Amino acid sequence: WSTIRQTIRACLLKSFATHTSASVQHSIRELAKHTLDRCPEIDEITISCPNQHYLLVDLSPFGISNENELFVPTEEPYGLIGATVSRA
Repeated sequence: WSTIRQTIRACLLKSFATHTSASVQHSIRELAKHTLDRCPEIDEITISCPNQHYLLVDLSPFGISNENELFVPTEEPYGLIGATVSRA
């Protein structure tokens, strides 16, 4: 179990660090697919991620531009987005 767990963790970390995400749902699918492709010992994986949005802070009132550097979390309710992906 320990060896498989380490392999799964390494797959998830590598996939998360190297893919370009279009959405939380896209990231979950890519992480799951990458892991299933590299871990024949498992038949399915369940992943859940927080659905928290961050908006670009408008610094123009202070005469400063914000080139995608400073974001603030929204106050709206948020939750988790998850999926279970299994082999075909």
